[in-house]
Amino acid sequence: MPPPLAPHPPLAPHPPLAPLAALASRTPPLSGPRRSGRSRARCWLGVLLAGALAGCAQRRNLSEPRGPLDNLPGATRGGQPTTPRARPGVPTEAQLVRPRPDGTEQLLCAAPVHLIFHTRRFLSDPERFGPDFLAQIVSDRTKSELRARGRPEADALEYLVSNADRVGPLLASLSAGEASSGAIFERTEEKTYLLRTTARLRTDGELTNVWMSLRGRQWELLWID
Repeated sequence: MPPPLAPHPPLAPHPPLAPLAALASRTPPLSGPRRSGRSRARCWLGVLLAGALAGCAQRRNLSEPRGPLDNLPGATRGGQPTTPRARPGVPTEAQLVRPRPDGTEQLLCAAPVHLIFHTRRFLSDPERFGPDFLAQIVSDRTKSELRARGRPEADALEYLVSNADRVGPLLASLSAGEASSGAIFERTEEKTYLLRTTARLRTDGELTNVWMSLRGRQWELLWID
């Protein structure tokens, strides 16, 4: 059973690759006077689920941080010309959301930038978009971890909503996915990836990492920390 929840000092950055057992042995730091007992529980859960990514120990850089001038003609980095990175068009709901006859929606998520889009869309109206987002975008691995700890799968959604003031700026900074300015995209293990920002978000206890997995051709959200 998880340890009882209690008030804690402000949330501080923690290494997302720490062993789960080590994380489970201590309660997480919390932040902000706005956090209720329920939101504190979500923060505690977030630390544990971040620890569940402990197997992601070896990282392979798939991209380097990009500056806003890197795509200009004649731009150089370290004395070498930069290669313009193709910036995907901003996804639209018509491209990524297909209505079904039963009233549900099929959420297409064929790229990291699509996952960012769907997560921002969910946060814009959690009650409306939550069921399909949970069923199709939140990773089965995350939902299994929640069930194993006696928590409902919907806790993954409440964690995002409870921390929307920090999740929102992170997602906005990564709105172009791995092509976002200041973004680094890494493969941490087979079919598990980390999209993180090096930008300064200026939020209290800022978040920098979006963990995701690839199942078939569909990208799924593991966690945000």
